[in-house]
Parts: sequence; structure tokens; C-alpha cells
Amino acid sequence: MFRFEISGILWLLTALPLLYLWFWFVHRHSIERLKNSSHFESLKRLIPRWSLRKYSLKAILILFAFAFMLVAWANPQWGSRTEKVNVKRSDVVIALDISESMLAEDISPNRMERAKFFLSELIKKLRGERIALVFFAGNAYLQMPLSDDLAAAQSFIKSANPAQAGTQGTVIADAIELAETVFQPDDASQRALIILSDGENHESEAIEAARKAQEKGIYCYTLGIGTPEGAFIPVRQGNQKVMKTDKAGNRVVSRLNMNMLRDIAEAGGGKFYRIDQGMSAITQLDEDIDRLEKKQVEQLSFTDYNSYFQYFLFIAIVLLLIEMILGNKKYDKRLLKKIIGRSAFFFAVTTFAIVPHKAITQTPHELLMNGDQAYKNENFEKAEEYYRKAGESDASLKARYNLGNSTYKQNRFEEASEHYNSALANAKSNEQKSRIYYNLGNAHFENKNYEEAVNAYKNSIRMDAANKQAKYNLALTRELMRMLQQQQQQQQQKNNSEQNQEQSDKQEQQEENKNQQENNQQEEQQQNQSREEQQDSLNRNQQQSEFDSTRLEKQELDSMDAKNLLRIIQQEEQKVKEKLRKFKSTRQKPEKDW
Repeated sequence: MFRFEISGILWLLTALPLLYLWFWFVHRHSIERLKNSSHFESLKRLIPRWSLRKYSLKAILILFAFAFMLVAWANPQWGSRTEKVNVKRSDVVIALDISESMLAEDISPNRMERAKFFLSELIKKLRGERIALVFFAGNAYLQMPLSDDLAAAQSFIKSANPAQAGTQGTVIADAIELAETVFQPDDASQRALIILSDGENHESEAIEAARKAQEKGIYCYTLGIGTPEGAFIPVRQGNQKVMKTDKAGNRVVSRLNMNMLRDIAEAGGGKFYRIDQGMSAITQLDEDIDRLEKKQVEQLSFTDYNSYFQYFLFIAIVLLLIEMILGNKKYDKRLLKKIIGRSAFFFAVTTFAIVPHKAITQTPHELLMNGDQAYKNENFEKAEEYYRKAGESDASLKARYNLGNSTYKQNRFEEASEHYNSALANAKSNEQKSRIYYNLGNAHFENKNYEEAVNAYKNSIRMDAANKQAKYNLALTRELMRMLQQQQQQQQQKNNSEQNQEQSDKQEQQEENKNQQENNQQEEQQQNQSREEQQDSLNRNQQQSEFDSTRLEKQELDSMDAKNLLRIIQQEEQKVKEKLRKFKSTRQKPEKDW
């Protein structure tokens, strides 16, 4: 595939005929002046080989050299390698509310302008998808059919205004039904419908229409713009700006109807987002669309382009050298050989100086151009490679800046920040610094370094006070930081409340455990006391039993001893009696005393 990288330069070729006429007019005027001069014949004798026609030939050589230089400047390129690429993409219809309620100024500068900026950023994220535009108010109409021309879509978005609506109102159901006709009916892939509105739709048909669309594979995503508190609607009456009123003369207040938009999204199988979420809403919406079932399309892609400007530049240099060598005299054989020899010498020198250098290496300019082309084709890894090589050979601002952009597109935000900071060292104008600071803020924002993002956006605005995107992102980042701070405070309060509740529960549990322990101790003491009393009673009973038994045994023992003793006494008494009886029977009478 042949192309010119800077095709606009070729328009200068139209000036070549005018330049040739100017040379011809000067040449004719000079000849007329010489012929009318009294010294013309003397001049011819002094310069016998002087040729008037050589002037025309030299002018033609200069014109051709100029033409080849312009072609070299446009940089002709040829695709060095082509391949068939299977691309998966989805069809997306964006439905924009252009009713007068979108002029409400509850968000700065107003709902319509904020919606335009939001959709412009969203379209950049949807690169590679086919996009169609539907505008609706009192009725809906197709603004742009499905197309790959994202520039045209952004142009239509920027020109949107309530004056384009034939009738006022908000008929979301008509927009959904019109979007169904935009998609191909036999397409089996999943498609997306993005509705951006303040939701002031008082008809329930929109929810039913979203449900029917979802059954056909069309997923409805809704974007709410505005605030629940609402604002008055400014309208133009002549040269004056007045607030819109109803039939009773009361000012009309337009409010964001989040419930309606949320119900439409749920019925359509999609999600509801608020524009106040900013880049996070764009990122999440892009991720949701990426998850849809896409259709596969085969297309021919040129992966690399080779530049051939050096050959045209070489021809231009040769023509200028020939013009310098020609002179103004007529040719003779010796002069012709001299011209041919010098031309061959310059041709050889130029050839060895330009062509081999081109074959060996690429200039930084070529590397940058190849990187730009790869970036346009969304081949960010290849673009990064070209930009790195260009940065190594030429520490230019463009190489470092675009290197940051290519790494940013690959979600390497911290590395992109480093490249942007490096580019700031080479930036000279405030406009360049403003653009670099803006992208640096975006990289910090995506990396969740919100404070650094705020500082970068502030610096961007300082360098260029008209940078609306930096002002918008600055306000968005501050709002996000405020919301995060509120969430942290709420979470801290919640944690403190939970902690206090936990401590209170813990104290109650401790007191309850203490009371339970005391009760258990009392019960245990009572049980121990009862057991002791039972044991004492048992011991007393046992001792009493033992005592009674001992006493009984003692009594029995005493009775037995008495009986034995009585028997013994009786036996002894019997023995005594027996002895006395024997003693009486053997006793002799005593002799008479003297």
C-alpha cells in the first residue's frame, strides 16, 4: 500500500506552473532589455558561446528539483508487510438527550457541555468499535449510522444542541426502538446501546423497550447527568437569558431521575453510571463493552511502512548540481565531457553518502514517523519500540512524550509518568508543558495517586489557562478525593462504632462470665458444704455404729468374764470345802498338856 505520510505538502506542487511563468517572464524581459541595448552586439562578440536558451533549461532544472524536494518532504511510503488480521469488535449506538433540560447548570458549565466532553473521551476509548449516533428529545432521529469514522462521531457530538430537536421532551423509548433498527437484524453478536440523559422520562414504555431490546442481544447502559436536587433551565428569548416556566408561570426545575435510568439499565441487562464518576465510569463502561460477545471481522493490515523520501531528495540534489555545472555557454565536446565527468562524480558521492546510510540505519525522523503510524494502528508495543530507538539517537521532546503515551496505553502508568517527567525537561513552550502536565495528571490518576494528579492538572492550567480538559479533570479528581475522604470518615466512624460495640459486648460478656463464675463458685461451695455435711453425717453414723458395736462387744465381754469368774470361784470354793473335809477326817486329838 502506497501513501504519503504528509500528503498536505503536495498542494505546493500547484505553485510550480506559476513559478515557471515567473521565470519565463524574467527571462523574456532580460532578453528584450539586452536586445534593445546598444551594447548587445559588443556583448555577443565578447561572449561568442553565450546561450540565451540555457537560462530556460536551468530554470526547468530548478523547478524539477523543487518538485522532487516537495515529494521528499511528503515522505512517500510503501507497506513492507501485509497480513490478514482477525479483529473482534462490537457495534455501539450512543443515544444523546438533546432536550432543553440538558441546559440546566446544576453541573458546570451545564449538562450538555459536560455530556459532550464525556462522550468525546468515551469515543476515544471505543477505538476499534463501530459507532452510531442517535439524538432524541420529543422524538428520536439517526444522526450517524454505524461507522468506523470516530472523527466524524466526535464532530457530530460537538455540534449537538437542543435547537436540533424538532419537539421538546424526553422519549427514551423511541431512542431504544430506533437503535434496534440501526443494528443488523441477523447479527448474532451482542451489541451495546449507551443512553446519556437526565432521565426526565415520565413514561414506563422505556423500561419495556429496554427489556425487548435485551432479548434481541442489545444491552442498554445508562449514563445519568445532573443532580437529584436539580436546577432551573435557562433558555434564550431573543438576546436575553431567562428561566423556563410552565403554563402556570412557575419556573421549571429539572432533576436527575436516577431510579428511572437504573430501572432501564436493569431491564436492558446493562448498568447505570453517573457522569460525575468521570474517567472511572468511562473505564468501567469500556470494560463492560469488552466483555460482550463480539463478531470477528477479517481485514488487511499493513504492519510496517518503509520511507523512500531519500531517493527523491537525491534526485533533487543531482538536478541542482547539474544546474550549477551547466553555466551559460554553448556546449563543445570538451565542455560536455567535463560536465558529464563532474556529474558522474557528484552522483557517485551522493549515492554512497545517502543510500548505504539508509540501508544500514533509520533516521530519528523515520523512527518517529514509524512510531506514529504504529500508534495510530493501536500497535502500542511496536510504537514503544520505535520511540525508544528514536529517543536513544535523538533526545527529542516528541520521542519522550510519545513514549509516555505508548506506555500509558499499555496501562503501565508509573513508567509513563517517568517518561512524561523526562519530556518536561526538554519542553520549551508553555503549550507543550501544559499538554505534558495534563497527560502526567492522567497517568497519576489511573495509578490512584490523586494528590499528584491534582498538582499536575494545576500546573497544566497554569501553563495554559484555556485547557478545559485539565480543568474538568481537576474538578473531577477533587470531587473523587472528597468522596473517598467521606467514605474513609464513614468507614472510620463505622469501625469506631463497631469497636465500641465490640468493647461494650466484651464488657457485658466479661460481667456475665464473672457473674456466672461467682454463681458457679457459690453452687460449688454449696455442693461442697452439702457433701461435707453428708460426709460428716455419714462419719457420725459410722462412728455411732462403731461405738454401739464396741459397747455391745464390751458388754458381752463383761458378762462372759463374770460367768467365768463365778465358775472359778465356785471351783475354788469346792476345792476349799474338799480340803476342809479331808482335814477334819484326818485330824488327831491333841495330847494333854503338862
